[in-house]
This record gives sequence, C-alpha cells and structure tokens, in this order.
Amino acid sequence: MHRAIAGSANGGVGPGVSPKKALELGLKVDALKVPPPIATLVATGKANMDDPGVTVALLKANAVLGVTGFFGPDGKTLTGIGIQCSLCHSTVDDKLQPGIGLRLDGWPNRDLNIGAIVASAPDLSAFAKLLQVDEATVRKVLMSRGPGKYDAELNQDGKALRPDGKAAATLIPAAFGLASVNNHTWTGAWGTVSYWNAYVANTQMRGRAHSLTRA
Repeated sequence: MHRAIAGSANGGVGPGVSPKKALELGLKVDALKVPPPIATLVATGKANMDDPGVTVALLKANAVLGVTGFFGPDGKTLTGIGIQCSLCHSTVDDKLQPGIGLRLDGWPNRDLNIGAIVASAPDLSAFAKLLQVDEATVRKVLMSRGPGKYDAELNQDGKALRPDGKAAATLIPAAFGLASVNNHTWTGAWGTVSYWNAYVANTQMRGRAHSLTRA
C-alpha cells in the first residue's frame, strides 16, 4: 500500500496518491501539523494538490489523521504505513478547506471510503485467497460499500451482502459518549464494546490494540 501511495516518482509504484485524491477518498488532515510552507500554499490556493510528493510530505509531518508513514534511513523513502483508530473515528472541522482543519476526535469519519482505499492496493491476493474468490470480485465487494461504511467481519464470515442484497458494511459509529456503555449495539451483535475494540484491534489492526499498527 505504501508504494502505491508514494508513486513511482517518490520511490513507489504507479501514479501515486495525490492530496486531492486522498481528500476525495475521505482522508482528513490536521491543519496544526501541516508544514507551514504547505499550509501557506493551501491557504492561498497555490498548493499542488495533484502531487503525490505533497502527500508524502504530509505523512512525514504526521498530519494525516490516523495514518503514519514509516521512512527509510534517507528520511525520504516511504517504507510502510501504519493506521490508528482515529482513521475512522476522528475528523476535522474543515477550517482550512474541506478535509483540512482542526481535529474532532471521536467523531465518525463518514466521508472515509475504506473500501475504495483498500481496493487501490496493487495486490489483494491474500484477501482473495482467504475468501476463495478472484481479486476482481474482492475489488467489486470493496467498492460496493461507499463512504462512511466498513465491514470488519468479511474476513471471518465471507458475507459481503445482507439478506436483501445490499452491502453488509456497517456505518462507522461515533467513539465518544460510550462511558458506562457495556454492550455493543451498533451492529446488534458481537458482544461488549471492549470485545469489539479487541476484535478490531487484533483482526483488522494487526494485534497492537489502539497503538500504531504497520502494514
């Protein structure tokens, strides 16, 4: 995934992911962490929002909510991507421009198109093998979800659709206001809030709970 984000011009593969494309996919940027030179260009409308190199610079500044870039010894080559809970459960107030602003932690990111982001990976063979389908089918399922939805159970039950034929993905819930709430009722199943958090941490975020995970 990190190579597809960086693009061939920045040591990766393909065209890369520009800031414009990242914002279209629903990713959010913390205005307080945007490097001042880039922030000035954005504010004046002069930033090159089609340059994947700017995306890499934002990752290096840790300005993309819930996404952390790992860089090689040269400090420039993107070697990995880590995700955090805030990827889905934080957003921004659009203070600088849509998708770039002050953090709103705990608010669900209903603009985030997780399916489209995963579908952009150059190799989905592991997922295809797990579900015993071809990669084209995996991409079709991922693209069927739309913004603000995620199916954390697909890799366990293989069910991409509800009984009525619509996508089985669940609307991303808010992460605030859950003090003293014990049962996870958003999907009507899967036990307590603590159980659901552990389930996502271990099966979706590679077993490091709510800390950084690397893919």
